[in-house]
Amino acid sequence: MSAVLVTGGSGFIGSHAIVQLLAAGHQVRTTVRNLARERDVRELVRAGGADPGGRLTVVAADLERDAG
Repeated sequence: MSAVLVTGGSGFIGSHAIVQLLAAGHQVRTTVRNLARERDVRELVRAGGADPGGRLTVVAADLERDAG
C-alpha cells in the first residue's frame, strides 16, 4: 500500500482518518504540534480498533515557525 500524510493526527477527524488508513493497510505519517501528544494519538488509534504497529510515524510540525 501507499504512504499517506495526515495533518493534525491528535484531532477528531485526523485520528479517525488514521484508523481507517491503517485498517486499509497504508503506512501513515501524521503531524502534531508537540511530540508529547504522540502517546495520545497512538491511544486514540488503538481505541478506534487499529494497531499502529510500525506503520504510524508521528512528527512535530510547528506551524508558527519556518523551521516547523
